[in-house]
Amino acid sequence: MTEPLEIERRFLIHMPDLRSLADKSSHIYTIEQTYLVCNSGTTERIRMRAEGICIQYFHTEKKPVSDETAMEWEEEISRQTYEELMGRQDTLRHPIRKTRYCLPWKTHLLEIDVYPFWQQVAIMEAELQKEGETVEIPPEIKAIREITKDGQFKNVALALHIPAEDKLLLSV
Repeated sequence: MTEPLEIERRFLIHMPDLRSLADKSSHIYTIEQTYLVCNSGTTERIRMRAEGICIQYFHTEKKPVSDETAMEWEEEISRQTYEELMGRQDTLRHPIRKTRYCLPWKTHLLEIDVYPFWQQVAIMEAELQKEGETVEIPPEIKAIREITKDGQFKNVALALHIPAEDKLLLSV
């Protein structure tokens, strides 16, 4: 396992034109992530990530350091290990399914997550080198607001319930 710091800023965005986004993306992944029961103050999940016929499995643990930063330990695992870890699924949380578009933009790789339970909004993340780093957003992406510090938009929180889109838009 590696022990990198994950530093990111997150934005709630209007749903982009997915065809145009697909044309500009370096990768498009279908992701299903499941949260595991964890008692250590960390968040633990397993993820299946598919691109075409290539399927990979990952086990990840995250421990928050600040609003923008977490210690993240992630390793690729076998399908068998993935299935074994499914036995530790947190039954209070739903698996999160999403399509991730990886968009190289200037000095960042933007990850745009499109969820099946939202039709008008998506979430964009930018991985950073340091906290407070400026993120330039492509002109075709329309940000609603930054959600880096808003815990209700973290996947672990989304997994507790499927949020209503109208409540998100009303609070803009």
